[in-house]
Amino acid sequence: MENQTFKLVASNGAVHYSRRIILAVGSGIFEVNKLPLEEAPLYENTSLFYAAGDPQRFSDKQVVISGGGNGALDWAAELAPHCKRLTVIYRGDQFVHALEHNVERLHTYQVDVKMSSEIVALSGTKGQLSSVTVCSSASGCSETVAADAVIVNHGFQFSLGGLDDWGMTIDNSGICVDQSMQTSVNGIYAIGNAASYPQKLYLIAAGFVEGPIAVNSVKHDLEPEAPAQAMVSTHHSFFNDK
Repeated sequence: MENQTFKLVASNGAVHYSRRIILAVGSGIFEVNKLPLEEAPLYENTSLFYAAGDPQRFSDKQVVISGGGNGALDWAAELAPHCKRLTVIYRGDQFVHALEHNVERLHTYQVDVKMSSEIVALSGTKGQLSSVTVCSSASGCSETVAADAVIVNHGFQFSLGGLDDWGMTIDNSGICVDQSMQTSVNGIYAIGNAASYPQKLYLIAAGFVEGPIAVNSVKHDLEPEAPAQAMVSTHHSFFNDK
């Protein structure tokens, strides 16, 4: 605002005013990477899922799992005893992002594994899948795989939500800050996993340090005559008397 005060409007409509802001929003919002097909939303939550949930709901069904990480292989091992048929489709040529133990578990069941492949089309009616079209990047050939349900595990992406529009400099690691923990927008600070700077260590202990740095910086910013660092317990006369 004109008087350098920030006006914050919450999603519930509540309005807050603050002279300075410290963002401790972690890595932001976790959002699943959805199947990038135009028809995918037609089947979501009915026969296309982004989490396995209760294995019993897939009993005696033909299930396709898309993905090759630990999450996908964990689901495959859990669902295999319940499914009529289980197919794992992975675009890589080997499970480089999965633990060896999970790969071994997969081979103990009769699971049809299609490597170097991906789902390119979905077929069904009224939200219920009947089959998927799978294309092999190795051969360039496509095939139809019967499917009553598809479970997608393509990892997650991180989003800062509305903070992306605040004008702050953001890189792949988070919100860029200087040594005072201030962002590129004067008066807005970031700490913890939200903050990004050279040689950043993403540890809980780092957040405990960055928080006081930001608070001290805000204090000095609002009151330039204040000490650069606030008094700590060992400086307090009460403790000295003890």
